[in-house]
Amino acid sequence: MKRLIFILFFILLALQIKSQTSSYSKRNAIKLNATAIPSFNVSYSIDYEYNILNFSFIKFNVEASVGQYFQLVNFRNHCCFHTIADCWSFTGAVNSLLGKKSHYLELITGIRYSLIDKQYANLYDWLPILNIGYRYQNFKCKGLIFRTFVGTSGIGVSIGKRF
Repeated sequence: MKRLIFILFFILLALQIKSQTSSYSKRNAIKLNATAIPSFNVSYSIDYEYNILNFSFIKFNVEASVGQYFQLVNFRNHCCFHTIADCWSFTGAVNSLLGKKSHYLELITGIRYSLIDKQYANLYDWLPILNIGYRYQNFKCKGLIFRTFVGTSGIGVSIGKRF
């Protein structure tokens, strides 16, 4: 009987802590991301993000994305974007947001796996991600997400929505 009361006490305590720490309800976000590495390639991805920790000055999100690469090629003296055959990428990352209100310094660490066609075998299929950037996002309501970043992924911009 004492164990049952002890377990129920900690379950109720955990629920109380969760209700106090999650005063905001909009933890999910979806973003459209475009990245360029100058004179090499361009990629786009669709990102899903979930807020796991929310403190007053620092926030942590986990992110999963799927996207595709395009290679900049010179075709008859005209530059154009050419799809690298079967080059889809899947990314997992952790975002650290430092700041207050709606303006944040964003630090992104993660890993990207790319499905690469055999003709491009010299490209790496596992790549680390280390990016730093600026992010505009209001955590108190649904709303716009805007971010710019630079790092191992290249130079990028994202726009999205919380829900």
